[in-house]
Amino acid sequence: MEFQRTFLEEHLSRWAPECCENVIRHARRGWYRAIAHFTLAFLRSERAHLGGRHAEGARLCEPVQST
Repeated sequence: MEFQRTFLEEHLSRWAPECCENVIRHARRGWYRAIAHFTLAFLRSERAHLGGRHAEGARLCEPVQST
């Protein structure tokens, strides 16, 4: 589980939330927005499950305003 926590903290948490936010804001198809929302929820769940901390300044799974 340490590998998973490290991967989440040092890789995914650095870019995936912002990518998902952009998809939610700009996707023309609801399918892509749904996948982005699912991905954010999954990352939130994994972080809670793994009990991880994330790098200072990293924005892991902040709430997103959908348009």
